[in-house]
Amino acid sequence: MEIFGLLDPKSLCRCALVCRQWRRISDEPILWKRLCQHKTLYRMCNEAAETAQVAAHRTNRGTVRWKEAFSERYRLWSNWHAGRCVIRTFEGHTGGISCVQFDSDRIVSGSYDTTIRMWDIRQDHNLAEGAHSLGTMTLNGHSSTVRCLHLIGNVLASGSNDFTIKIWNVDVHPGWSSIGCKRTMLQHQHYVRCLQMDEDFLLSGSYDMTMKLWSLSGGQCIRTLEGHNAAVICMQFDAASGRAVSGSGDHSIKCWDTRVGNSVMTIHNAHGQSVTCIRFDDERIVSGGVDKMIKMWDLRTGR
Repeated sequence: MEIFGLLDPKSLCRCALVCRQWRRISDEPILWKRLCQHKTLYRMCNEAAETAQVAAHRTNRGTVRWKEAFSERYRLWSNWHAGRCVIRTFEGHTGGISCVQFDSDRIVSGSYDTTIRMWDIRQDHNLAEGAHSLGTMTLNGHSSTVRCLHLIGNVLASGSNDFTIKIWNVDVHPGWSSIGCKRTMLQHQHYVRCLQMDEDFLLSGSYDMTMKLWSLSGGQCIRTLEGHNAAVICMQFDAASGRAVSGSGDHSIKCWDTRVGNSVMTIHNAHGQSVTCIRFDDERIVSGGVDKMIKMWDLRTGR
């Protein structure tokens, strides 16, 4: 077992062909569990995806079929690195597509044609005539370009150039659906350019130079975050800690405590032009700008 534990998956499979004794050892779940938990190889995009993938291979008794789980993960990993993929094209928008969200079943897209469309990733190409297809489902309600989307489960948030944010229920069942706009939130004075939500709150950024924190349950604006001198173009929000980071057309990056609405750090002239994309974790901020630069910043010092 100790020796087999040092082997790569291909070698381990070859060992299974030697004899029954070697096959029994090579099928030990602990060996495949180690491969699934390798620090650098065969990993998925994040911990949540890995947890869901392992759960799909859990038996009714609570044990995990680790070899099957690794086999699926290895195929995904090798296909990714070899560039093997299936190309599918989804057509239907009549204007440019400005934003996209997706999960394992659906793609949701927003467009300059003022609509949001839902596409079924798993849709059979040989659907019977007249069969229901998410590929033809269109959400109408915005009166101008849909600029940003965020999809969590069956809740979709959208922001638009019509100054509004809409919350949609996108729950679909085989025999019925409850898709529709459940709430419209209007307090921004200009285009809504970016947004992010969790189960309870939504944070939005706008060309009116502000960010707003909203309650999803009531739809009211809890507080307004002011400080930028130009449009808020990008942001990221961590509801658990109350932290947010934003990038603006004023070339700056700001860190916020959304619980009180204060800016706790400003990086002036972070880029030579507008800051257009931003991400952060516990240690760093990574930003991109129209100046063709990507920059990494120390979250604690702003350097």
